[in-house]
Amino acid sequence: EYKSYLRMNKLYLKVVFTIFILLIVYIYFDQSAADLLHLSSPGNPPKDIFQSRLIEPTDDSNLVSIRKKQLLIPTQDWIQLRVADTCRYLGFNGSRQEQQWESVSRLTQIKTYYSPGGDIIYTGIPKSGCTNWKFTILKLENLFSEDKPDTRVHYIINKFNLFHLPFPFQNLKKTFSFTVIRNPWTRMISGYNDKFGTKRGQKWRRGYESLKILNQYRDPLITIDDVRIGNLTPTFVEYLNFLAYSPLLKINAHFLPQYLILPLEHVTFDYISVIEYGKEQSYEILRHFKTFSSGTEVSLPGPYDSSLDPKTEKSTMLAQAWLTSLKNETLINALYQRYKPDFMLCNYSNFTDPNFPLPLYFQ
Repeated sequence: EYKSYLRMNKLYLKVVFTIFILLIVYIYFDQSAADLLHLSSPGNPPKDIFQSRLIEPTDDSNLVSIRKKQLLIPTQDWIQLRVADTCRYLGFNGSRQEQQWESVSRLTQIKTYYSPGGDIIYTGIPKSGCTNWKFTILKLENLFSEDKPDTRVHYIINKFNLFHLPFPFQNLKKTFSFTVIRNPWTRMISGYNDKFGTKRGQKWRRGYESLKILNQYRDPLITIDDVRIGNLTPTFVEYLNFLAYSPLLKINAHFLPQYLILPLEHVTFDYISVIEYGKEQSYEILRHFKTFSSGTEVSLPGPYDSSLDPKTEKSTMLAQAWLTSLKNETLINALYQRYKPDFMLCNYSNFTDPNFPLPLYFQ
């Protein structure tokens, strides 16, 4: 009887051990298993805050980017909670509030556009996909016939910014509003690469933006002629030092922290898109345009890179390589402190994180 008892115990332990191993494997390959088991910890959000979905091909396949693998996409509930936390950190009211567009700063008015045909408001943050969205708005207004955006987009769209609004701001209180945010690290790298590192940025390289940086971090005696004739360009390190330590009033809007452009103190956006998931979320925004229908021919705004995985996009790879090579912890910390509210907006990951540049949902 004793031997039989031992055999039963061994069999029981094997069964329990097997079940335990299978459970670990299941949780590892399907994180949603934690929800099925009702597991919770201070770092895990409730299930209704996130949605895990695999986007399947639809009749609107030209408007929807098909991911090759299942992605955890932050819901608006979760993003709005992060924005509310950021508002409280900045000393603003973090609760939902009445739209007060008449109280926003002049900079926000200039960077915010009202589409009369679409009856929609968009606050465009430079280097966060704003060119694509300006282009989309103009296409839906039938004011741009080209298939791809060019520099004319920025001039034509200005007639729609709030600074030129032809009616009282009070009329916008119930108008659908949205914006697009981005991981601050990739936005910084994109800003430098676009404005100082490419042929497209030649005007900037030979202009006063370069001069400001060069005067402060290379030689105060450098003149605009020196910049233009000598084709002088700020180095990446000089550029980062300028962003980290210069007075904010000296920094161009293309490089300013996003929270300074967003009217967080006076407006609660109806939809906040994360550029890392721009292809998936853009369709949700387009549906609110009165001039948009499923048959409308317009490209879907999203990341400039055609890569399907945000972690392998050009700006991501450059950010990881360039920032890792700095070996300057003091500068990195100074940049983080200056742009901290931007990181908080969507709990964005650091460039050292394996999930960079995606939001850290579970921290």
